[in-house]
Amino acid sequence: YTFTYDTVRTMQILYVLDLLVDENLRGQGIGRALMEHTRTLAKARGAGELMWAVYKRNAQAEKFYTRLGAKKVEDVFFMTLKTEER
Repeated sequence: YTFTYDTVRTMQILYVLDLLVDENLRGQGIGRALMEHTRTLAKARGAGELMWAVYKRNAQAEKFYTRLGAKKVEDVFFMTLKTEER
């Protein structure tokens, strides 16, 4: 995770860069515990929310985050620019 600042909404956010729980360990509450701990870290730093990206094809992750109460952000999208040709 990393902390960043949303200049449009004037609030600090904790951005979760990656969350992975081994397939053999899923369903045991590990992902939920990690997200709850991250939320605690965000609150302690005064961040207004957590934010992260989910690949559209990862329906399992989307369902998991929805069960946590997360909402899909519809008004932004990601863009990328390569630093060199490949």
